Amino acid sequence: MIGPAYKKIQKEFKKYNITNLLVINKIDEVDEKKLEEVKSKALEHTKECIFISSKENKGIDDLKDKLVEILSIEEEELPIVGDL
Repeated sequence: MIGPAYKKIQKEFKKYNITNLLVINKIDEVDEKKLEEVKSKALEHTKECIFISSKENKGIDDLKDKLVEILSIEEEELPIVGDL
């Protein structure tokens, strides 16, 4: 589950303005009740997380879409530096 280590790294990411995304894999190995519990706990610590099963190819497209979205936003925000 999400513990002190995640909270620590999340603080570091925030300190240096590093975008991050919590991805939880192996959702195929837990029942629906446990998955809902994990989702609830995860959303207590982060605005958004993606749940995937690489084995069953669940959530992979959502992860890809989110990564493209994050990279597109960051690309727009990059400052132009150097001699023009």
